[in-house]
This record gives sequence, C-alpha cells and structure tokens, in this order.
Amino acid sequence: MRASALALLLCALFAAAQGHSVSSEIHAMRRLEDTVNSDIDMAATETPGQRFVGELAGADGPTRWELRLVGERPDGRRFELRLGRLDQRDRAPIDAIGRWSHDVERSRITLHGAPGGTPVHFALMPDGALLRLDGAGRPAANAQGTLLLRAPEAPPLELRVRTTGMLTLMADAPRLRLCADGRSLPVAMEADYLALERAALALRADGTVPADAAVLVELDALIAPRRRMEEGRPPEPHVVVERFGGVYPRESCGAPMTEARLQDSRWMLTRLEG
Repeated sequence: MRASALALLLCALFAAAQGHSVSSEIHAMRRLEDTVNSDIDMAATETPGQRFVGELAGADGPTRWELRLVGERPDGRRFELRLGRLDQRDRAPIDAIGRWSHDVERSRITLHGAPGGTPVHFALMPDGALLRLDGAGRPAANAQGTLLLRAPEAPPLELRVRTTGMLTLMADAPRLRLCADGRSLPVAMEADYLALERAALALRADGTVPADAAVLVELDALIAPRRRMEEGRPPEPHVVVERFGGVYPRESCGAPMTEARLQDSRWMLTRLEG
C-alpha cells in the first residue's frame, strides 16, 4: 500500500475512533489501540525509550523528525527531538528537549516544549505510529507528511539546546536540573563551565543567594555522554556548557506543562534583553 493511501486510511480509522460510527471493526480497533497504549507506556520505562522517525509537512517546507519518548510516570516523561529541513540540508538541525503527556481517553500524545512554543499533538495509531494533528486536535486535511513511524532504537542523540536550569554547586560535582524536562544531570567541567561557576559563586559571595541554594542559569548546552567520576561505570549524559548566558537568582523553572491565559492572569516583567 502506498504511503499516502495508508495515511488516508489511518485518518479514517482515527475519525471512526472518535465515535462518528459504531461497528464491530471499531471495537476491535479500540481493543488493539488499548494494547498499543499499554505498550507505549511499558516500553517508555526502558532506556533509551521509543523512537519515531518521519518527514512532516510544514509551512516552511518538509522537515525530518527524529523523536524519542522516554519516561514511566506522568511527572517523569520526557522527549528528545531533532528536526532537519529537507530543502536546507547544509543547515544544522534544530534540537529540542521537553516533556510529553499521554491522554489515554483520546489516544493522544502531546509534546510540551517543542520548537515554536505551542504544544504539538499526535494521535496514537493502532500500529504504533504517531499521526500529526492540527492545533484543534484534528487530522490534517492533507494526509501526506503527517506520520511518524516506529523505528529501531539507535544510539542517543547528542543534543545542542538553548536551555535553562537550576544549578547546584556541590564540591566537585555540579548538577543542573533542566527546566525543560526535569532531569538532573551532572555538569561537565569543560568548555565555558568556568564562566558559569564564577557567576554562581559571585552570587554566594555577595549574599544574594545562600551557599546551598540552587540558582537559575541560562546557557547553550550540549547534552552528551561523559565519563563518570566513579571508576568502572559506563558514561552518563552530562551538560556541557558551550556558552554561558546568565544567572537569575530571583527566578525558578516554574510549573511544568502549564498554560496561563493572557487575560485574567497577572504578568510581571522579570528580564529584558537587548
């Protein structure tokens, strides 16, 4: 079956699952869907998680997606994403990290923190593929370029991201809790790390923050494996500070995966750049 025909069939199956018709085939599909839902949660508990790849259409042209979903508990689910423009292969890919949620009732996967700033929704299909939905939660009118397919596992990506996190300095073991996905990772003492450390220590020295307090920092980071301090153990992901951005002692990561309305919400300017 051609990919476009398969996508159209999946769209029809998704529409049927929303209750537009009732038949024994739909009930069978829902039983299969429940199995897939359970499978994605079970497999997501494993490292390195579930991997999906595909070419999705977009306003700026087709983009290759490589997506990994990792996590067991709702508060521990995270994703890693790499986007590459197919018509601009000489440009560096765009990497992102964030959290994902699973709406079991509607068989929907949502990425929080993807490029663009708005949640990205997918329908979980019976074969385990992800069908891209529009902003209103509907399949796109054009079924081509809307599917991410399950793919064999591959080595974890080394991701370059602009990120923020809560930095804790503990002797020779600095750690950063990433605001984007909640992970707490060791910070490699290389590249621009010294600039980060000096700025954080200066806040301690002038009494801006207590000596044992975590402080919000911003940086361009590479997340990549580095050797552990303990001998004989395999490498683990570290935050490599490629460029230090700043420290913000009166700020924090805030609540993850929350959306505030523009109206009827209190807003305060905390930072102005440029």
